[in-house]
Amino acid sequence: MIRRVVANHDGSTTSLLESLTNDVVRVKVLEHRAIRCGKNADALQCSADACAVRRQVELSARERIVLRATAVLVPSRLPHSLMEQLGHTTLAFGALLRCHRVETYREREDYSVDLVKHTLTRTYRIFHREHPVARVREQFLLTNLEGACAAAD
Repeated sequence: MIRRVVANHDGSTTSLLESLTNDVVRVKVLEHRAIRCGKNADALQCSADACAVRRQVELSARERIVLRATAVLVPSRLPHSLMEQLGHTTLAFGALLRCHRVETYREREDYSVDLVKHTLTRTYRIFHREHPVARVREQFLLTNLEGACAAAD
């Protein structure tokens, strides 16, 4: 059941995890640095040498890491104040989009389930004003997520 919900959800991942676990999700920023779009250029509809930001995070609930995510963002397509805050916060990217009232939609690229590692991975793009502003890869640690959900009951 959790796999279907996670695979098909197209809203805020943090809100979904908080609903499933009945806990406040904590965000740990592992990396936040300027890069070039490189291999993400086609997906982000920009040149390979365009400026981008790579942000890696872990999301935890009920003292379990339930998600690892990597986002490549195009700063020139987002409000300057949002990008500035993103570099100094542990808020999730989706939460910042809401705080800054940036209307977006998602377009899923793919997802897969690894039965050996017990993970579900999905990749999607976030669009604002008909342009991709981010490409996100999320890996749900299903054993930990199921444990956090069970602890919520």
